[in-house]
Amino acid sequence: MKKRVCFLVFALLIAVSGCGKSESSLNAGQDASEGTEINETGKDGEQTNTGVETDAADKETDAADAKQNTDTTADQGDHANGVADTKNALAEYALHLDGSNLDGVSFTYTKTADGMWQRSSLDESPFQVAGNLDFVIRDFDGDGSEELLTYDMEKVNGDWAITASIYEQKDGQVQKADTKTLLEKAFSFCDSGDVRFFLKDDKYICMDSGLSCFVIADGMQYAVKAYSYNGEKLVEMANEELQGSDFYEVGHSMTEYVDQLNTMGFSKTAAAVYDRDVLRVCAADSDITFLSKLLLHHSYLEEDKTWVYDPYAYMEFVEGEEAEDAYVLPESNTKELSADDLRDLGENRLRIARNEIYARYGRGFQDEALAQYFQKKAWYCQSENVEDTVLSETEIANRDLIQQAEQNAALEDRMLPEQYQPEYEKQDTEMEKNMEDLLNTTAYNGFLSRTYQNVKDAELGEIFYNGAGISDSTGASREELEAEYLKVSGLDEIDTDFMALPEQEMQALLQNETGFAMADFNHRIGWYYLPSYGAFAKEVSDTNFKQIDVQDVYYNKVADAYSVLYRTPGIMDEDGEEGLYRVTLKKTGENWQIIANTEI
Repeated sequence: MKKRVCFLVFALLIAVSGCGKSESSLNAGQDASEGTEINETGKDGEQTNTGVETDAADKETDAADAKQNTDTTADQGDHANGVADTKNALAEYALHLDGSNLDGVSFTYTKTADGMWQRSSLDESPFQVAGNLDFVIRDFDGDGSEELLTYDMEKVNGDWAITASIYEQKDGQVQKADTKTLLEKAFSFCDSGDVRFFLKDDKYICMDSGLSCFVIADGMQYAVKAYSYNGEKLVEMANEELQGSDFYEVGHSMTEYVDQLNTMGFSKTAAAVYDRDVLRVCAADSDITFLSKLLLHHSYLEEDKTWVYDPYAYMEFVEGEEAEDAYVLPESNTKELSADDLRDLGENRLRIARNEIYARYGRGFQDEALAQYFQKKAWYCQSENVEDTVLSETEIANRDLIQQAEQNAALEDRMLPEQYQPEYEKQDTEMEKNMEDLLNTTAYNGFLSRTYQNVKDAELGEIFYNGAGISDSTGASREELEAEYLKVSGLDEIDTDFMALPEQEMQALLQNETGFAMADFNHRIGWYYLPSYGAFAKEVSDTNFKQIDVQDVYYNKVADAYSVLYRTPGIMDEDGEEGLYRVTLKKTGENWQIIANTEI
């Protein structure tokens, strides 16, 4: 049977503009233009008395200036405090939004009497579909105060849809400013693909999707909507839609869209649309922050290539990361690299870094390991076969440099920086034992379940999955907590073990062990919040605890931090060996704070 593939691409590009001046800056400008003019000559040209009188006037002026400076400093302090209070209020509000749990949602296909396939719907899922998908806080209208943007799943006109909402803090309360529907009939007819949420230059709010339909329908749809936030509402800037099955040379006719892309700085995307009919936003463009991605997998494409068994599909939610975790070399698309930039990368990481240059443009990979690696990145979407002619001179130079380093790394053993850099001091066996004991406690072990170069990329759900040593101090019985959980989640029963942790103690642990609050992390916890008891709850069925063996401990005198090299006995990496990892910690007062956890 010939496979027919179609793409549904929905790109939301929201241009956010606006500017404003603080009250103190306006007052300062007004005061500077107002002064007392003192003449040093009289009406007849005779010098007036400017001795004592001028000194007195100068003192009054100095006093006025001092008061003005004090007032201005106070105004600036009040403004800074106000901005911080606004961000804290918005973050607290976002933290307690009901979450949409699409990760793991599955769809089944059954044949009807007429031999056609019929797919199950989101309404049949036992998971919590309605709720917040992702959120971010930025100053979208440029008025000096930040706003909260949320992407949500909700019913619109009886069908599931993805919406965007803007919230502001006004009159001491968080209030919704506006909501727009971004994607109607979300995941209603598609069989595979992805939806991405991202920001450009921290002021353009974006969503794009590539959804393939080949089981229950065949066709192609492309749509663009653009909005700006004017401080009161989202204003539509563009609305373009294409449908069909052939988009050959369609890019040449999309001149308005191409101009919009170039205006917002999506120059490589604009070229891909115009020259190659690629209707996806290109991660090779600079200054894009990818927040998250929704993946829809299909069994026919990824597992069973026949129709012997009934097909099925399932969803996966991929969290975005800080740039240092999202990419091996975050600047390989914009900055010409040097050998020093590659010094600490092994052969495998160099191979990924070389292919990363092509992956930013959407190249598909035949190698299964590479394909799976990039699919797990929020910024990646497969969209085209990328030729070398697409790459810039900088990207070609970096590719060649990485390829040479890759060949050299395959010929020589690599030393760890701790073993040769003078700023590192090897610690004794007692420190190794202390670190091993510390990291094998439930309070710290959850931080080792995933790798990251910035602790803000650690997954909150993994940190607390084993309880993190937190006692139940909600003051409620288990029956009361379970009843509240079922009420909030909308589930009929609890199928596995159940855990509820007080938010206050969770916040305290994060502050002690990372220096950050829950709202500072890039991955939302994904648990249900129980407002009656101030706790987060989740059903758990296994453990993510990993017993570790510390190999060496080094102290970095320059960074004032400790590198702990460890292995996880019995847990093998993709090469069938026990991996070697490095967790970086810093002693702050009485607490050890996690900085990073990386694979070597």
